[in-house]
Amino acid sequence: MKIALIGHQSKDLKVAKEVVQYWMRDVVDYFFMGHKKKELICGGTDGAGEMFGLLKRFYQDALLKLYLPIPGYRKTKMDPRLKYLVDIEYTMSDEWHDGLNTMRDRAMINECDILMVVWNGKEEGEVWKAVSYARIIGKPIVYFPQSYFED
Repeated sequence: MKIALIGHQSKDLKVAKEVVQYWMRDVVDYFFMGHKKKELICGGTDGAGEMFGLLKRFYQDALLKLYLPIPGYRKTKMDPRLKYLVDIEYTMSDEWHDGLNTMRDRAMINECDILMVVWNGKEEGEVWKAVSYARIIGKPIVYFPQSYFED
């Protein structure tokens, strides 16, 4: 079972980090149940993406794949525990250019069996682009409850 996560950055999350982490763990527990081959697919982004990658601590039998737009992405800002936990790292390009985040998100979506999404429901931005793409290709999606984003 291959599970990927696309989600908002820390500055855009309007809920306690622990709430998102508990939700992630519950969903992953459910979908990993009964599967021998387990993979977590992470984009290494600040916020939800990084939290998802850190779940590897609880699933030592799972493979953690990190998809980065370029080598060294968020090098000084990424939680050092995440880099330590990664089993396989992919990069989309050696040099930065527009569209790399979208390319990274699509590669993650193409590879996973289930896509988890921490999204505020607004039809704009990178997370929305990823959700739209996943819907178009018919990828199963599990959404973080959007009620947590409501004011």
